[in-house]
Amino acid sequence: RVGKHDESVELLKLWQGGDSDDVANMTSLEERIAKALIDDGLQAPWPGTLAHLVMCVSNTIPDKGHDLVAKVATFVHEKMQQGDPFAINEPVLVYQGGIWENARVRKRRHGAEQVEGTDFPFKGQKRDGYDVVSWKEQSLVEDLVLAPGTGGPAALLRQASAMGVTDLVAALLEKNRSLLFQCDMHADTALILAAKNGHAPVCKLLHRSGACEHVRNMSRENAYDVAN
Repeated sequence: RVGKHDESVELLKLWQGGDSDDVANMTSLEERIAKALIDDGLQAPWPGTLAHLVMCVSNTIPDKGHDLVAKVATFVHEKMQQGDPFAINEPVLVYQGGIWENARVRKRRHGAEQVEGTDFPFKGQKRDGYDVVSWKEQSLVEDLVLAPGTGGPAALLRQASAMGVTDLVAALLEKNRSLLFQCDMHADTALILAAKNGHAPVCKLLHRSGACEHVRNMSRENAYDVAN
C-alpha cells in the first residue's frame, strides 16, 4: 500500500542518510537506497517500495527522476543477472483448458513454433515451444507458459506498471523484454496490473513491447476485463 511504501522510504532515508561513506557512482540519497535494495535481491515487498520511490522523485523533480530511472535499470541489469526462468526443471504456470496448472519445464524448443490464433503473445511470430509436465510427471499440453515469482526484476516491472511509472517500465524492458512473460503467483502480468490501475500509457507501451492483452490470470480476467 502507498502509505506503507511512504513509511518504508522514510526509514530507508534515515538508514542511508546515516552512512557517511560515499558509494561509487552514487549522486543522491535515493540512488543509494535503490542500490541497497537491488543488492539485497529485491524480494517482496521491496519492488513496490523502489517503484514508489522512483515515482515520487520523478513527480517532484523530473530531471532527477530521469537520472534515477536510468541508474535503477542499469543496477538491475548489472547486479541481477537472473537465470533463465524457463530453463529445464524450472517451475512454471501452464494455461490449458481455461485454467492455470503448476508445472515444470521438461524440454524447450527455441523459436520452434509459428503462433496462430488470437490468444497468444507473439501472434504471427516465432516463439519458443515447451514440453511441460505436472509435478506428478503428467504431460500437459501448453497453450501459454508464464514464469511465476514474487521478487526480482520482473516484480519491479509489475509494480512500476501498477503504479504507472512509464519511464521505469520502458527502461527495464529495454534491458530485458523477457520480463513481460513473468507473472505473480496469481498469474497477474504487468499488463493486467497496468490495466487494472488505469494506466493507459503503460498499457500501450507494454503492448507495443509484446505483451498480450488476451492472457488471463487465475481469476480468468484479462487486461480488458480489469481495465479501470
